[in-house]
Amino acid sequence: MKKLAVLACTIVLLGAGCFSPPAEPAQPEPSPKAEAPADNRPVAEQPEEPAAEVSVDLNISMDAGNFFFSPSTITAEAGQTVHVTIESNEGFHTFVIDAINFKRSTKTGETMTFVAPTTPGTYEFYCDIGSHQSMGMTGTLIVK
Repeated sequence: MKKLAVLACTIVLLGAGCFSPPAEPAQPEPSPKAEAPADNRPVAEQPEEPAAEVSVDLNISMDAGNFFFSPSTITAEAGQTVHVTIESNEGFHTFVIDAINFKRSTKTGETMTFVAPTTPGTYEFYCDIGSHQSMGMTGTLIVK
């Protein structure tokens, strides 16, 4: 009987070895990353670039009357967008700037938008209705 027990244990042990789950395939170890040798040279400082200038739109409130613009002087940056809102308007008038080929009728509550010339200087604006210009309905656009 002892022989039978030893034989049974041997069969169980051998059977257990034959039916064990397959081993997981071995994962290759990641290779160490090559590191660049340390560079002890000082790093040259990069010159700081000047920040780009941001042009902010210019908003002007203007009155147009017989025979004036108020204010009669507008100061803007070269290439700046200018919005002129007519707050009050007596009669029929225009707003003309020959240098930028700009001409609009002035109407109360309306906004005219133009881009100032890109060349700094002094430019005239005026009303081209009849003799309004010669009667003093002019102004100056100063471009910096």
